[in-house]
Amino acid sequence: MTPDVLDEHYYLRATDFFHDVTHYDKTDRNGPKDFSSASGRHREGTPTPNMGAALGDAAWMTGLERNSDIIVMASYAPLLVNVSPNAMQWERT
Repeated sequence: MTPDVLDEHYYLRATDFFHDVTHYDKTDRNGPKDFSSASGRHREGTPTPNMGAALGDAAWMTGLERNSDIIVMASYAPLLVNVSPNAMQWERT
């Protein structure tokens, strides 16, 4: 059985997102839709992403917008991050 929507997570460096802005351009339009439910460059900047990470996010989002026929939802993982010391739930590398 084919799912209606895929739930995909992408945590890459900003430069990787710049190189992957066409990620969805060749996606099968007859397959499942996509929910890019957790994406972000949270590993670049402290306690929140820096300018380079923000530009990587913006580049990635242009690909989401360009392919809005298959991207039904998207969310930015670091949006609601708790910036208190030792409160972040994912490990920084």
